[in-house]
Amino acid sequence: SANLKTVPLYGGGVDVAADGKPGVFYVIGANVGEVYRTLDWGGTWTQVTVTPDDPAWGLPEAAAPQYITTSGYPGEVAVVLANGSVFYSTDYGTTWSVVPGASTPELDFRELLWGHAGTRSVLLLITPGAQTLDTYVADMTAPLPKFVRMSEPYGDGWDIALADGVDQPWLAAPDSSGDVRVFPLTTALRPPSPATTLTGLGTDIEAIGLGGASAPGKPPAGIVVSSLYQA
Repeated sequence: SANLKTVPLYGGGVDVAADGKPGVFYVIGANVGEVYRTLDWGGTWTQVTVTPDDPAWGLPEAAAPQYITTSGYPGEVAVVLANGSVFYSTDYGTTWSVVPGASTPELDFRELLWGHAGTRSVLLLITPGAQTLDTYVADMTAPLPKFVRMSEPYGDGWDIALADGVDQPWLAAPDSSGDVRVFPLTTALRPPSPATTLTGLGTDIEAIGLGGASAPGKPPAGIVVSSLYQA
């Protein structure tokens, strides 16, 4: 295996994400254009297409990347820039397109997740609204994906988890009562009926993990919930 090489990122790596293809990873820094990709498990790193390299297809806005995510499908990666814009690529960051339609406050915390399994591919964005969290979904199978604000969110907080099942992506989210519900991730404006609900987990949930074996129409078998008082 190749030796690991360092990446010249300002302030160190802000965020990192694994691609669906083994050995492919992305890392972002705190300056404009600092999105790097490795194809060999970190042995070498290449800056993805940015404005100075390709004005037609690069990340066209002069704002630093803040968050990065992948779908688990090879080549699919999305970033949130510091000005609130969301861009995605389906070719490992060679070309980029904007996902319009969301109101994302500049430099404010947000959650960006991408589920792609079977014929369903959904990009999920959670960002602070006027009084509560706003949740947006985009159908990434559409010719021109666009965010649409959900009328009802999946959960009541930031602590959500997403995992791809055999034939569709799944999402686990807590509610204000301390229950954690597992939903199929769709582009509907209201959450579908949960496939399963875990009760009695407390209201101080800090993190959720979802994954493991899955069957058609069934969510992944494994879920881990951590709270201030129990795990």
